[in-house]
Amino acid sequence: MSNDTSKANPIDGKETPEENESDKATWGPNAAIFVAALAFIISQLIGSALIFLVLALAGWPISRTENWMNGVSGGFFSILLIESLVILTVWWYLRHRKLDWRLLGFKRWPRISDVGATAIGFVVYYVLLILAVEAAEGLFHVNVNQKQELGFDTVVGTLQKTLTFISLVVLPPIGEEILFRGFLFRGLRNKLSFVWAALITSVCFASLHLLEGSGGLFWIGGIDTFILSLVLCRLRERTGNLWSGMFLHMVKNGIAFATLYIFVSK
Repeated sequence: MSNDTSKANPIDGKETPEENESDKATWGPNAAIFVAALAFIISQLIGSALIFLVLALAGWPISRTENWMNGVSGGFFSILLIESLVILTVWWYLRHRKLDWRLLGFKRWPRISDVGATAIGFVVYYVLLILAVEAAEGLFHVNVNQKQELGFDTVVGTLQKTLTFISLVVLPPIGEEILFRGFLFRGLRNKLSFVWAALITSVCFASLHLLEGSGGLFWIGGIDTFILSLVLCRLRERTGNLWSGMFLHMVKNGIAFATLYIFVSK
């Protein structure tokens, strides 16, 4: 009987080794939820406070700081700081526990197979989203046309579009995938089944996006991000890495960016 523990990669059919016991996450659901919540609180509260403090020391009145924060440049630096603090919080925990950063899903560099997984994931996500939106509108009368508050209402010129692109398409997928599918899902999965780990992760992820709507909770955004997270969790589970999920997240946000700022004249 062979002792080979390799298995076929579900995307490209190539043989990839099973995870060794030493590769398994050594943090469980309690730590995963606590650190994820801590990262969110630190990034939101301390991030904003740092910006106001630095600009106050520079002599800016609060009104000027608020106006700048509502603009493209302020939004860019705010998101950059927030996502950086999220990643630093996770990094601090791993360093404190003497755990390998690769446990989050960075065991290797991206491959062509990750692109294939991204394409498959996008098709699955899009089909599920259409079905969910139809059900939400028809059965629960959810307002599917509610506007999302992104904080980038007036974007003019190449520089502002570039900063907006980085703020919406590049930075959030990196920070959110590391926190949710890299750290939270991995910690939950260490003790729970895939279904429960994916559901808890997706509920946490979607709940944050409920606050992004104009005129009340952004229910259609919550449905969208919940379904997206389920697909991202599945990609994380099947590939053993974050790359395909991160790419899919970027593609999804990139389509939204192009729709709002490139193909629609304002």
